[in-house]
Amino acid sequence: MNYHLIIYGEAHNDIDRNADWWFDNHSPTQAEDWLIVIYSQIASLSTLPNRCPAAIENSKFDFEIKQLSVGKGSRKRYRAIFTIVDDTVHVLSLLDGAQDKLGPDDLPPLQSNDKS
Repeated sequence: MNYHLIIYGEAHNDIDRNADWWFDNHSPTQAEDWLIVIYSQIASLSTLPNRCPAAIENSKFDFEIKQLSVGKGSRKRYRAIFTIVDDTVHVLSLLDGAQDKLGPDDLPPLQSNDKS
């Protein structure tokens, strides 16, 4: 089964902020490579998103949130935070795995996948 994938504006902002860090601290080429890798890894959620574990903050929420470790190299530094509703994966945020923790007020409201 293929899932519809929605990447929220907040997640795009998180990704852009981290790409800017790569740009400033490494190089424009590495920042672009990082973006390609991150979006490719997130796109993989359109198939088998249930392979991912619950996020460490899952117990704080009224719905299940999951995490996908993403990043370049063997040590994936970031966590793509998402939830699954019916046939849609909602990517809500991208966090630094070692530092950022979520609370219930940190996630955007879920968008409808209604096409009407």
